[in-house]
Amino acid sequence: MTLSDGELQANGEYPSMPEPAVEAPESVKHLAATFLQSPVSYVEQKTALLIRKQALKTKQVHRLRIELRRLRSQISNFKDCFQPEVYAEIKTALKAFHVGLAELRELDVYRLELDRLSTLSYTQRIHQILPGMMDQATYRRQDLLQTLLRDSQDFLQTGGWQQLAQYLSAYQQTGEEVSVEMIESLDRLPMIVSGRVEKILSLQACLDEEAPGEAFHALRIELKALRYTLEDFDPYLDGRYDGALRELRPIQDRMGLIHDRQMWLSFTNLPQGESWHMQGEVPTADALNVFRQHWILEIGEGYHQFQKLWQYLVRDGFWQNLSDA
Repeated sequence: MTLSDGELQANGEYPSMPEPAVEAPESVKHLAATFLQSPVSYVEQKTALLIRKQALKTKQVHRLRIELRRLRSQISNFKDCFQPEVYAEIKTALKAFHVGLAELRELDVYRLELDRLSTLSYTQRIHQILPGMMDQATYRRQDLLQTLLRDSQDFLQTGGWQQLAQYLSAYQQTGEEVSVEMIESLDRLPMIVSGRVEKILSLQACLDEEAPGEAFHALRIELKALRYTLEDFDPYLDGRYDGALRELRPIQDRMGLIHDRQMWLSFTNLPQGESWHMQGEVPTADALNVFRQHWILEIGEGYHQFQKLWQYLVRDGFWQNLSDA
């Protein structure tokens, strides 16, 4: 599966906050380390496991991708804790590793959909092409996994990852001292949330478009970054963002539904020169269109539902309330 240049840029690029004018104070650097420690530890452990076992199950792919997204979100939130060249090196390392994981996860979701379709009532001709579609997805997953295995060891040796480990070694502390540093800097957290909200609102014009495109995908990524930020900050602010997280959940469910089906469409639209790898008959365009038209319909319905939910949040003052919290 080949993405367009625009899709690759949107898929690989994680949202970041505006360039900082000054370097963060030491207390904020300690605070940042508190939020970075858990995802760094998880990504390092599971990547080492991947290298050792030379395999990665569907659930492991999903969790590793989530923790990598969470890590990228927090690196972006606290980018002024790093020298610009160090931040750029860290960002590049995380981005490169995330791209392979992202497509691997999307293929796993696609294969689950094909399993589901095989239980539904279709004509015999349609059922005959499902094994071929699964073969193609499985072949592509094996190819991606081999690439990811080659990249994993390099990832843990990159300058960016080593810089991140050095940062945590310098600023992550335990016991009372951490609590003191955090208390001094907690007023930083709502400011970060406000910045995230501002970026999201700058992208909402894309919702006037008839169908979700690349700008919608960028909005989806920004909303994910906001969710991870709220989830991580919430325990340190006495549950301030509990309600906001509940409100965001149905919005993100619709966006995920749309994105999944857009990816499924791309998986059934092979680029010129790429062949099907399977046993048996190659699916015809007419047979594939049975599924493609169904996914297109679901995208339209999901987009309409998303627009209604978004309008409700705007009317209810959700974004302003979240920014002011």
